[in-house]
Amino acid sequence: MHKILSLLLMLLLAAATPALAADGSAKETSSARLNRIEQLTGSVWQNSSREGKLGVLFGIELAISVDKATADHMARLQTQKKDKRTVLPYRVSPFGKAWYEAFRDVPLPDIADQIDAWYAAHPDQANRLVLDVIWREIMKRPLPSK
Repeated sequence: MHKILSLLLMLLLAAATPALAADGSAKETSSARLNRIEQLTGSVWQNSSREGKLGVLFGIELAISVDKATADHMARLQTQKKDKRTVLPYRVSPFGKAWYEAFRDVPLPDIADQIDAWYAAHPDQANRLVLDVIWREIMKRPLPSK
């Protein structure tokens, strides 16, 4: 399931980042070529269309929704099984949980506006990853400890 979610998110991010590939202005590392998340910086975000930004946010929210539905389904299976060792527990990621808490009743255009406002207020941070800004600045979450 995680591979499907990752693929979906990469496809959505690829569709939202045509400026990056078209003009070749971004430095491509082998890691960035394999991970579209690493390509979605503030600079790419700011140069994306409104529809592209909303598409990225929709893709993130869709992936989180699928993750939550999977977790809910696995929890139901867990309670139905007599031998609980046969089904491993599955939980929504810390990012997904924080997204639901922060944006439960917030329309996607408003989330995009918050991201736009953050980058406008911090022009020196245009190379910072959008998901890092969402996580640490807009949702204000520290990285989970391992």
